[in-house]
Amino acid sequence: AVLGDRPGDGPERLVLSGDLTDVVAKFRQVPSRQLVVLGEPGAGKSVLAILLTLGLLADPPPGEPVPVLLTLASWNPHHEHLDAWLARRLVEEYPGLANTAVYGQDAGLRLVLEGRVIPVLDGLDETPPGLHTAAIDALDQAVGAGRPLVVTCRGAEYELAVRAAGSFLTRAAVVEIEPVEIEDAVEFLTARRRPGETRWRPLVEWLRREPAGVLAQALRTPLMVDLARSAYANPATDPGELCDTARFPDRAAIERHLLDAYLPSVYARRPSPPARLGQPRDYDPKHVERWLSFLARRLERERTRDLAWWRLDRAVPRVAVGLYLGLPPALLFALTGLLAADPVTAA
Repeated sequence: AVLGDRPGDGPERLVLSGDLTDVVAKFRQVPSRQLVVLGEPGAGKSVLAILLTLGLLADPPPGEPVPVLLTLASWNPHHEHLDAWLARRLVEEYPGLANTAVYGQDAGLRLVLEGRVIPVLDGLDETPPGLHTAAIDALDQAVGAGRPLVVTCRGAEYELAVRAAGSFLTRAAVVEIEPVEIEDAVEFLTARRRPGETRWRPLVEWLRREPAGVLAQALRTPLMVDLARSAYANPATDPGELCDTARFPDRAAIERHLLDAYLPSVYARRPSPPARLGQPRDYDPKHVERWLSFLARRLERERTRDLAWWRLDRAVPRVAVGLYLGLPPALLFALTGLLAADPVTAA
């Protein structure tokens, strides 16, 4: 099903292993142009989806549909067909398509039904857990005839959904992002060290001595390797503290520590560049943490991973909205009544 019907003695063997430099070529080798990208949290699935989209746009062969990157978090396969959801999201992301005078009625839906787009759908695992199986089945039903599609998902969630119901994308090639190798992590972490700097040596030696230890497990993903370099970018910090098994007994403890250290390191006060001397933009890390926590709680209440910044006004309590919309005109009318007549009229 993945290889498609080919003339000759037998199907051509596809070798889909590779790296980001040839992901576009590997995708185009799949006859159905359907691909599932799996990986653990922080493995780089979203980055791969972005780079694949940009790569397909950079050198399109004649007649190839246009890749469109969308997040799947807002799709409910029980309430909305994939094509209807794609059409709605296209118009939301590209409002110009709603111009009926230029593009006619239902331009987004026509683009989908005529096969003009390659949906690059990021984050199948970000839909509610109870919908994973239904989403996979609905995706397969919608593109079963061979329409192109790219889906990213956490490997554990995808395997669990497939095993639970037996539904999977029958024509799609499935690839998995491999963990970061120890030496690649070491090279990235030490790339910015100064000549003679030795503060990374204990961590490097520990990783090489304990390749299956909790520290090596924590640094399996590009996200955590990058967080580690950011957390210990300051020469006054000691990355060797991550080797302390009493303080960091498991992978989760290391990941929490690196996440906690991220904002203070990124928002540390530094001199502004000359072009911005008149526009100071130094944010207090405590303020940043409070603001981001507010956004995270807002997303959690709405049960979504998509930050609709244009709807943030709805986060203001109705009482506050009533006060700031009603109080100024009330005071104005009261002042007018007081000046023109008497307190009773003002009231």
